[in-house]
Amino acid sequence: MTAEKATTLRLLKEGMGKTVQVLESKKGEGTHELRAYVPDLPESSVIPVLFLVTSLAFLEAGPERDSFSDEYAEIDGWTPADFLSHLRFEDGELKVSLGRIRGRSVFTQVSLSYLGNLTIRTSGRGQSATRWVAYVQGRSHLQEVSV
Repeated sequence: MTAEKATTLRLLKEGMGKTVQVLESKKGEGTHELRAYVPDLPESSVIPVLFLVTSLAFLEAGPERDSFSDEYAEIDGWTPADFLSHLRFEDGELKVSLGRIRGRSVFTQVSLSYLGNLTIRTSGRGQSATRWVAYVQGRSHLQEVSV
């Protein structure tokens, strides 16, 4: 297993199994915003939780509707390098803003503070954020697959 794959699996595993309290879920015209609270979030878990949510956002994103991109591949992975290239610290929170990436319409913004305040905003993704929070809670099962 490569170091990149090992790091990816470690981040995914560390991002799961957290207590998450959904505070608000608002649907707009083609948008969805979910606000939640992750109590007792260790600082060391902020990056793994963000990585898990952004991985799911990327992997579930379909091809761009209005263009035929040669970049889109059905089987494609979200890597720690992808994650770090979009990670920002603003207003006391770590934030990741994703638009079109390698032919995928991701259109997701995720922010998480060290206090445990989690916000996920999506466009054109339905209520996917609700499902992603279930992964953070450990309700859905991700498992390692041998390749």
